[in-house]
Amino acid sequence: MISVVSTVESAPIGTGTPAPSLYQRIRKVLTRDLLVTLALGQVLSLLICAIGLTSKYLADDFHANTPVFQSFLNYILLFLVYTTTLAVRQGEGNLLAILKQRWWKYMILGLIDIEANYLVLKAYQYTTLSSVQVVISSVELSSFLIGCFHKFENIC
Repeated sequence: MISVVSTVESAPIGTGTPAPSLYQRIRKVLTRDLLVTLALGQVLSLLICAIGLTSKYLADDFHANTPVFQSFLNYILLFLVYTTTLAVRQGEGNLLAILKQRWWKYMILGLIDIEANYLVLKAYQYTTLSSVQVVISSVELSSFLIGCFHKFENIC
């Protein structure tokens, strides 16, 4: 009797498409966009660390308690970059179309961001730099492990 159904075990070895090499798999994952995103993330992390250091030294050495003013330059730069980027877009993705549809979502996110930055910079005045960094890192790690990431595009 001849068997019509063949199984994977009975298939000849070496047929089909070969598995991609390790180099090809790495090259597929490490795209230019991903590397630029990682580099910009590292620059942003460095800037956040610098803000933390300056906040701690201002609070300790000069007794300056100005957490909102310390973030003011960051918000001005964000405003200039993203407003000009959205202003030059054409179609539904331009600044006016976004503000007409979702202005209230951006307002809520902005208030949450300002309050979070205020609380982090205020925390530097009452404790050590390393303890604040440990708390921030543990919150980020727990949100990563739990999978509570949110994408800005999904919210707005």
